[in-house]
Amino acid sequence: MPRYLVIHHPLYPQSETLDPFIDAARNLMASLDPQVHWLNSWWAASRELLFCEWEAPSEGILRSTLQSVCNLWQIDELYEVLWTDPRWYLEKD
Repeated sequence: MPRYLVIHHPLYPQSETLDPFIDAARNLMASLDPQVHWLNSWWAASRELLFCEWEAPSEGILRSTLQSVCNLWQIDELYEVLWTDPRWYLEKD
């Protein structure tokens, strides 16, 4: 299944807590299509960017899935990616 890296610039709510983000993430996880999987996320605090790794049948399905959280996590960029294990480079032919 294709993998995607989504780069978000979170739009901070008026709330002084992260509760709106946590609630949105919980609601998103609870409503995921069985074919869509949120694999990992990384927060780059110095740039205020959130990087999320996903598996989904298509970019369109992933964008549709993320529509419910775009009010908090706008999609800055979305790339189809291939995972590579760096240990592969140590293997001999």
